Amino acid sequence: MEDPNAAVRRLLVGGIALALLTTAVLLWILPGMSTTGPAAMWRGACGRIGTVMAALWLAMPTRTRPAAWANLNPRSVAAVAICLLAIRFPLRFLVPAAGALLFLGVFLRPKIRTRPPRPAEIEHR
Repeated sequence: MEDPNAAVRRLLVGGIALALLTTAVLLWILPGMSTTGPAAMWRGACGRIGTVMAALWLAMPTRTRPAAWANLNPRSVAAVAICLLAIRFPLRFLVPAAGALLFLGVFLRPKIRTRPPRPAEIEHR
């Protein structure tokens, strides 16, 4: 499914990211402005939102490649999620939780059943 507006959207996201990151750098560099409370708030907001927009710009599809999340492997997503959880929670909680999830995933998986062939398929053979 080809989106005719994808190139325009990608350009707009890149422009917004560039404008926000430039604003954050200017608020950081300008003397006098960088020490006030509101300027620090705007600098932080522009920097964070600009970084997210830049990451979105990198992940958006182009004419030559699909979107970055089009070929995600569930195992790699799970590994990244565990790494992110390890930053927040100690390993003494994560190791038993990972073991329990592994146990549930291995032993409580539904059995693969082969379906009997349909009568129409039997007659054609």
